Amino acid sequence: MGEPDADINGTNFQNGDYVQFYWTKGTGAGAWNTGNTPTIVSASQITVSMNPGTVTDTISVRVCNSAGTCTSGTQSVAVTAAVLTPTVTSISPTSMTANGVSQTLTINGTNFQNGDYVQFYWTKVPELGRGTPATLRPSSARVRSRRA
Repeated sequence: MGEPDADINGTNFQNGDYVQFYWTKGTGAGAWNTGNTPTIVSASQITVSMNPGTVTDTISVRVCNSAGTCTSGTQSVAVTAAVLTPTVTSISPTSMTANGVSQTLTINGTNFQNGDYVQFYWTKVPELGRGTPATLRPSSARVRSRRA
């Protein structure tokens, strides 16, 4: 799947004009960046493919002429980041010995992101003496994500 096209409407577009984008987050942020070579559809419309990135942001768009003058004014594109749902494809190991010693569980899957967390369901709640249920609090140093 390619990048989506942005249709830009205005006046006095001609061959040699180019499109610039300005975003505030990620690589290249905070500066005007020249996009892909646009298609001049007519003197009043340009089409250009653009990569909107992966984070929520507002991208400003302007058209510059072949001499490098960028006086077209700017318009904005609102970008909303996709919320990816993590999917578990396998875990390893699939059995453990209940010996009171910390063990590593590897979870494989897709769409793992910072901020995701792991939940467990026990058919019999483990106890830590005197009938106190166990609470799992993985340290961030021990949590690693792997993509399938």
